Amino acid sequence: MDGLSASESFIYDLINKTRTKINILSSNIQSIEGKKFGQMVVEIPSDNNSQVNVIGYLKEKGIRVLEVGTE
Repeated sequence: MDGLSASESFIYDLINKTRTKINILSSNIQSIEGKKFGQMVVEIPSDNNSQVNVIGYLKEKGIRVLEVGTE
């Protein structure tokens, strides 16, 4: 993701577009040479449809997605 994307309200847009509630577990944003970069850990509902929609939306916006844990 480029530095401009970190300034966008993508969580609001994600929820509106996918109609999926997500839980933000942690986040961190840093400014490096005037560009914002960050990471966020979110919990997505376990149903396959929600996961496909949310992950697809994030990737469409150029946001790298990495699965960090499952139950």
